[in-house]
Amino acid sequence: MNPAESSASLNLAFLSGGVCAQLQTAQIFNPSPAREAVLRFARQHSASDERRCHAMLDLLATAGVLAAILRRELAKKELTEAGFKVLAVLFESDPTPVIPSCLAEHAEMWRPSTSDVLSRLEISGLITRERDKTDRRLVRIHLTPIGREKYLSAVGHGLAVVIALMEQLSDPQANGLAEICQKLGKGVEDFTGRIVPIRDDEPRAAT
Repeated sequence: MNPAESSASLNLAFLSGGVCAQLQTAQIFNPSPAREAVLRFARQHSASDERRCHAMLDLLATAGVLAAILRRELAKKELTEAGFKVLAVLFESDPTPVIPSCLAEHAEMWRPSTSDVLSRLEISGLITRERDKTDRRLVRIHLTPIGREKYLSAVGHGLAVVIALMEQLSDPQANGLAEICQKLGKGVEDFTGRIVPIRDDEPRAAT
């Protein structure tokens, strides 16, 4: 088995269990023009560069599929990824309320987007917002009992999905994957000087 086939087999091992059985035959590593162009240029450098580039592109493609699966499963619990992040912050702080600026920071979201998410969660009865009694400029956000129940249900469901996605990896393989991710993260930190959280709602530059 060549390195490319080995890499594909490793990544496809994630796609197990009933939650994503339909994706086992999907073209995860679709030979798009952009992908093939990058690999072609890498091939001109060296075989090693091509293998490393191939592995990174496979990792990105697999991560995208896994993220899409988790977002879809959250939707079954009537939550968006942003809504889940907000509930997670409130749950960890509960029963202490959180002000919007702190919530946005800990959820790694932009303030305008956070406001929109809070409005939807409030309409659904998952949170409440109230003015501070001593400083009317401050708004304090509380997790409601319904919100707590919704969050715990989503966490339990999400954990089951993660276990299903990872069930065909042995413990050594899972540990090896974690070590690889840590090394890549350290490489990003060395390359950029610091790891900057990527916000899903961050405005993208025009292309």
